Amino acid sequence: MGKSRVSNINPSILIECRKQLNIPIDLVAKKNPKIPKIAAIEDKKAFPTYKQLSSLAKLYEVPAWVFIKEELPARFKFNSFPEFRKFSSLDSFSNFKVRKILITLERRRELFLEISEDINSAIEAFSPPKIPSNHNPADTAQEIRAWLGASTEQVYDFSTWRGLLEEKGIFIFLTSKFKGWSNIGKEVRGFAIYKETLPIILINDSDSYKAQSFTLFHELGHLLKKGNSLDSEIFGWDKQGKEELWCNEFAGSFLMPESSVLSLGLQISSLGDITYIKKQAKKLKVSPLAFAYRLLRLKKISSEIFARIKSDLDTEYQESRNNMGFMARKKRFKEVIQQYGERYARAMVQSYHEDEITLFKLSKFLDLPRPEDTLELIKSL
Repeated sequence: MGKSRVSNINPSILIECRKQLNIPIDLVAKKNPKIPKIAAIEDKKAFPTYKQLSSLAKLYEVPAWVFIKEELPARFKFNSFPEFRKFSSLDSFSNFKVRKILITLERRRELFLEISEDINSAIEAFSPPKIPSNHNPADTAQEIRAWLGASTEQVYDFSTWRGLLEEKGIFIFLTSKFKGWSNIGKEVRGFAIYKETLPIILINDSDSYKAQSFTLFHELGHLLKKGNSLDSEIFGWDKQGKEELWCNEFAGSFLMPESSVLSLGLQISSLGDITYIKKQAKKLKVSPLAFAYRLLRLKKISSEIFARIKSDLDTEYQESRNNMGFMARKKRFKEVIQQYGERYARAMVQSYHEDEITLFKLSKFLDLPRPEDTLELIKSL
């Protein structure tokens, strides 16, 4: 007996869903080996099975029922989303994985707000100090440290800074190093989407742990100016516009105040030595590249020395990635907490405990396909 086919689909909607995510038709078949005839399906020469339709729905980020409608419902027309319009002119946004991540995070944000209201734990509005358009980034850094309750002398790691910002009402998400919807390679370093409540910051987890701190505050700089960004390169200092340079200055001033850098007692003759740069960067819990960039902006090293250090560090990083081989993977539930942050995970779990959502829904909202992983996460919080 042959498999049941869905004959009443609307091929034009299949095409529209695929194109709005900018997924090439040959890639659909590659990502879904069980749908080799996607071209024929779009051309009305074949019909998909129910299972194939479900796979397409998952890939296109829409429910399967939209494929039988006369037209795609407005809420699933992603090109009408404000963020799609804001980023549409950027080369990085042509990558379908970037678009899928943005869509998924928008939905997770809405879910986070809804769940938080249901459990009477509403998220406060994002209300940092107001930053005039011409405000000095170093002065801004001092004001934001005070806002976060951190003195100029305090040096924290990424996890601590992230926690302080999450408490101020920012949804901070880390992509995955491993296969899955949020693995993005090196296409994007980070992005920021401004909202009056629960703005979003995404950070690429393929970067080193210390490098993520600079990205975090670079993206925060965009939010402070009520802006949106999609950054593929943060340290392209010689090619950046005014806004990007301001955000870099802010991040550098925040993580490495000039007084803190000078208090290191720098040996001028050693500032071109990568080993020395690494040693000093470690004291401030930042990446060597971020530290070298700060030295450049403080006029302690020349642009030529910075370019050489950046090139050497990039080569070193790439070699380490090539030689890494098998990467030990954390338990999946720990990855989820790292990706979404504890505040998001706790809100979802509390909603489950209060019978607002089922275990199945909880697993879905936490991207945990196995119930045992979900139960482990519940136990860990």
